[in-house]
Amino acid sequence: MRNFKPILLVEDDDVDDVDVIMTQRALDDLKVTNKLVRKVDGEDALEYLRSCA
Repeated sequence: MRNFKPILLVEDDDVDDVDVIMTQRALDDLKVTNKLVRKVDGEDALEYLRSCA
């Protein structure tokens, strides 16, 4: 059974999205189809997690 919950990536580098692109490519290579959700800091990530509960 597949898990279709989103994957949360917390990345604070707003200028350079290299980490986000590399993470998405790695997930694509592994055939992971879960949505990648990017948040820019811990506070934003916690707000997102609380809204999903």
